[in-house]
Amino acid sequence: MASASPPAAVAMADEAKLQKIELEDGSWMRGRLENGELQGRVEHFMADGTRRICTYVEGAMHGTQELLDGDGSLLSIMTFEHDQLQGRCELPLEDGGRIIAYIDASVEEQTEADDKQEMEGAKSGGDTAQVTNVEQERARGEQSKESSVEDEEDEEDEEEEEEEEDSMAALPEWLTCQIGAYIYPGQVCALIGRFHGGRLVCGHAGSVAEAEELINAAVVGRGHVALARWSCGCPCVGRQLPVYFGEAVSSTTIAERPLQPDPLEQAMVNVRPSLLPASGEGLFTSKPATAGTIVAFYSGVRVAQDEVDQRDWDETDYTLSVDDDCCVDVPPVYRSLGIYCATLGHKANHSFDQQNAQYEPCWHPRFGPIKCLRLLKDLAAGEEVYVHYDYEVGQILAEYGRAPPTTEPADAPQWFLEQLHRHLKATKVVGSATGPE
Repeated sequence: MASASPPAAVAMADEAKLQKIELEDGSWMRGRLENGELQGRVEHFMADGTRRICTYVEGAMHGTQELLDGDGSLLSIMTFEHDQLQGRCELPLEDGGRIIAYIDASVEEQTEADDKQEMEGAKSGGDTAQVTNVEQERARGEQSKESSVEDEEDEEDEEEEEEEEDSMAALPEWLTCQIGAYIYPGQVCALIGRFHGGRLVCGHAGSVAEAEELINAAVVGRGHVALARWSCGCPCVGRQLPVYFGEAVSSTTIAERPLQPDPLEQAMVNVRPSLLPASGEGLFTSKPATAGTIVAFYSGVRVAQDEVDQRDWDETDYTLSVDDDCCVDVPPVYRSLGIYCATLGHKANHSFDQQNAQYEPCWHPRFGPIKCLRLLKDLAAGEEVYVHYDYEVGQILAEYGRAPPTTEPADAPQWFLEQLHRHLKATKVVGSATGPE
């Protein structure tokens, strides 16, 4: 009786059957060929350093595909049937959130036009809040001298559309589905509904368990069971729940629905008078939260960084950089909760010695790439959330012996500089300079 081969020997034999297949785009694949077709587990090494691991059946992708970065971290999970997206897909986000979806490529192609039409319809409904930039209006006035009114309106519409697309263009186009959910960081809650390119088309707030149950039902019933639970194939239709839409944020629009609160913020924070003297309103925790928890978001009108750099400091009190090119701003008219409460991150006050949170980049299903507020310490319910505004003050720190000498001037508003001097004098380090009198 022949003895069975040891597992190590079987693994070596299987490895020997693998072939390297080089492709014209610079990537290459490692897998097994049968009758000239890929079969079984295949690794695809992309030119950009990412790696795809998937299963092939008779030369076609069939099963789960994992996309990994160069360090092996998971970037996405997709499910295929005969080279077509079909099944559960998941996109982890860097901020700790994730999007899960049931995707049927054949259905999504047919409904893509409907999704775009629904997003356009969302723009015409609800409260529309706009803010006009004086310099832009002057520029438009000059242009009107050289062009017809119709041409000017067409150009403005095109610019508005480009701004809206840029503000949301951060997630892959394949993430388009009728049945999906954005899971908030920390698994606090979810927005369940339809998505287009990762952007919420329409949906409602729910629990993570509800979202997972819906996706699992869609996988088992190939979408039909889950869709049958909704009227018109949308989870928000026919239910007594607030409807959420992806917001068309631009340089003139802060939100189409500026008074619709965020589900995570409703659970995590509230706004009331700050504990700091003469600081107006502040942001407070509604329940205990641990370090690393995201408790709020910071959105606003989109403003180019170059434009912000030209403003006086008293015009940038509520401006926050999203990246090197773009900022979000909450103009004065929208700083009241009765006018704008779609995000609350702008309500957090600055503190030099009580900082317990910081702003970080994030993705939001309604607003796209913005900033979030993540805790640095554990907080009990009812504690105020403080951030450090982090202006350029190296020269002042050097004067007090808190930083190496520098010739770079301080770049901060006057109120911040005055508070900084008081803070440095009150927290004088033994043996350090006393700073200017």
